Amino acid sequence: MKGSGNLFMKAIPWSEPGWISATYSKDNAYIGISASIMHGGKVFVEQEPENQADKIIVEGAEVIYNKVVKEEVSYDYLNWYNEKQDAYYTLSSYGDKILTKEQFLQLAGELLK
Repeated sequence: MKGSGNLFMKAIPWSEPGWISATYSKDNAYIGISASIMHGGKVFVEQEPENQADKIIVEGAEVIYNKVVKEEVSYDYLNWYNEKQDAYYTLSSYGDKILTKEQFLQLAGELLK
């Protein structure tokens, strides 16, 4: 049936260990967010030569903004660590309608409030 769809939501308590990922899509545009509880562990993020990375302060948090442009694909993503939650976040934008850097940082700001 045109215009119908299923939506599933469940509250996830942050006190439980784990990892969560969600993707919002509209037509061929996607925004994804994932969070990993670190349990005091370490995170290593590999930067490929074509990545354009910038450290930016958003809502008082240091985020790493990455723009990746390859022949076959391009996308943007942000990473940040929330010390209080001991959680590592990734926010991504990809598909045929990538958010501008300003829009992407504004979205991250909303999530960091």
